[in-house]
Amino acid sequence: MNVKIKNLPSKIKNLLEAGEWNDIEFKAARTAVPKSAFDTVSAFANTHGGWLVFGVSQHGEEFKTTGVELPDKVQGDFLSVLHADAKVNHDVQVTEKRYDIDGATILAFHIAENPRTRKPVYLDGDIRRTFLRKGSGDYKAQMTDIERMLRDATVDRWDSQPFDRVLLKEAFHPSSLQWYRDRFHQVNSGFDPKQPDQEFLYHWGYLLRDGKRFIPIRGAIMLFGSPLAVHQLIP
Repeated sequence: MNVKIKNLPSKIKNLLEAGEWNDIEFKAARTAVPKSAFDTVSAFANTHGGWLVFGVSQHGEEFKTTGVELPDKVQGDFLSVLHADAKVNHDVQVTEKRYDIDGATILAFHIAENPRTRKPVYLDGDIRRTFLRKGSGDYKAQMTDIERMLRDATVDRWDSQPFDRVLLKEAFHPSSLQWYRDRFHQVNSGFDPKQPDQEFLYHWGYLLRDGKRFIPIRGAIMLFGSPLAVHQLIP
């Protein structure tokens, strides 16, 4: 049975025909949660997030809806195990959706990416069971990947530190900032393109507030700093 794609969210609908990719994973999960589902949770939480969909089976190169026969049990088991202290070392943000497609139940779970301070996300108390998403698969992280996540979790990153060696009015290159904002609003609808630059930069974390003044972070200077600011940052 091919899926009635009109009843699925567009993200899943569009990728169902193309198969699994970096931000979606399909599992049959007809009567139970497959163990590999938690590898995917770790991978999504450590990478860029994604959809974990139960009730879809793979037949050759095609993915078809086969449904979850015990949806209440499968959903309950998945969420209860996921939130058990012994399974996952950090909480992960999960949004669950349920869809009925021609009498077949599909369970979709969106796993959000964890912030850097709550990475790596690993399983069963074993940091070696840290997974990353690469292409359409889940892969065990190399020790260098794990070490990098641990450093990012514990260290105030260089690019997030304030930079006050130049005045704010001299910090940014106007055309670079405008180019960035044009690109931003092309791919992010719903935000006001006429919002003042200072409000925009503060909203997205490029400026820090110190009393009544605003200070750019080093990352903002690297992205769209003026020549003066860049030379002060990196002589």
